[in-house]
Amino acid sequence: MSDSLQSACIFGNSLLSQIHHGLANIIIPSWVDHPPTNFSSKTHGKLKADHWLTLFTIFFPLILPEIWSTTPSQKNLSLLKNFHNLVACTHVIISHMTSASAAQQFSDHFFQYCHSSQSLFPHIKSHPNHHYAMHIPDLLCFWGPLIKLSEYPYERHNGLLQHIQTNKHLCKFSYQ
Repeated sequence: MSDSLQSACIFGNSLLSQIHHGLANIIIPSWVDHPPTNFSSKTHGKLKADHWLTLFTIFFPLILPEIWSTTPSQKNLSLLKNFHNLVACTHVIISHMTSASAAQQFSDHFFQYCHSSQSLFPHIKSHPNHHYAMHIPDLLCFWGPLIKLSEYPYERHNGLLQHIQTNKHLCKFSYQ
């Protein structure tokens, strides 16, 4: 791992251990799919989009503020504010209702997120997705709630299709 990427890593073993402990101990409603507690290990593999959404909307907002506020250094408080802006953007995007004020709220939080990300992680370059996200306020005004256009339902559907036992004999299925 290069020095710049190593210095960019804020989730070391100690912090990951605290996150795993928090994931294992948070009590949630039975209808919420609990993400795997070993999500950062090589043995787990990649998380599904639905797990990322659950982590960013339920678990991380409970775990990370507790961790970062117990040692209130300037960097931890900046990381917490940066994370808060990212979660606020996520909540606007997944909402089933939208308005011009929600679009403005997203814009404000995303600007603050990008600005703080540049100062927290100056060695990490901006990606095209950061540019695309700047268009979200316009999309909210034009299309309405973006959750209906998201990929979460499609990824869930693809996951269900992947569990169908075809035994590599698709030609025997009726497509009518």
